[in-house]
Amino acid sequence: MGTACAECAATHSIAGETLYHILKKQGTIFSTGSLTMSLADGSKIEREFNSTCVKIRLGGRTLPLNLVAISGAKNNNALLVMDFLESSGIVLNVKRKTWFFNDSPNVNFTL
Repeated sequence: MGTACAECAATHSIAGETLYHILKKQGTIFSTGSLTMSLADGSKIEREFNSTCVKIRLGGRTLPLNLVAISGAKNNNALLVMDFLESSGIVLNVKRKTWFFNDSPNVNFTL
């Protein structure tokens, strides 16, 4: 069981450092590439990355998740982006600190 943050502006779901090492240890195959990242101050940097698609268990369902692990990133958490939340039918209720699947709005989970 792990923890992830939700991000509405990011374009890629990020595998945190710990998750990346766990997946590598379990034999998950990653492809490599590079991407340009925009930082909060508006600057851009190019970084190497590893990517994969895994199946995650969330709210009793198995869902596909495309992940990017940024080379050299330390002490970062997993980050789920809006594309994943939308394609999985996940609705966040920030005010109540809960989430649910759009096809089961009466079954809520704690954020």
